[in-house]
Amino acid sequence: MMFRFPPKNPSLNGAAFINGFQISVSMTDKVMVASSNGMVTGPGEGEYLIIYELSGDGLMEVGRELNPGLNATMHRGLYALKRAKEIGASSIVVTEIGPPGYRAAQQWGLTVYVVPEGTSVNDALAMLASGKLRPATGPTHGHGHHGH
Repeated sequence: MMFRFPPKNPSLNGAAFINGFQISVSMTDKVMVASSNGMVTGPGEGEYLIIYELSGDGLMEVGRELNPGLNATMHRGLYALKRAKEIGASSIVVTEIGPPGYRAAQQWGLTVYVVPEGTSVNDALAMLASGKLRPATGPTHGHGHHGH
């Protein structure tokens, strides 16, 4: 899926638009979204990791891969976060994140955005673009969430 930016305005100085909302971006940023069936999930629960890249003319899906943490017995979200780091993502959008995942994201320089459960990927991207999402300031739950 491609979200197109309006024509470039040189006075914006690095700002871009997604669905009509202005955001400030590096033109090579990547955003990873943990997802199942078009809905955002936790990093260890999503069947897929979808990679979006911000380029000069929009936000485009550039990759979709199976979540490497699905078969892990514990700390499944760490596998998704490690993959985000490996592909050069600057941020990840999820519905929850535990203490090990949050610490790893901080250590690896990943910004974590948390959306409510039941949020579609498209809605999450629109929320991010409109500035309605703020970086997480800590884990959303303790150890033992979802049995891991």
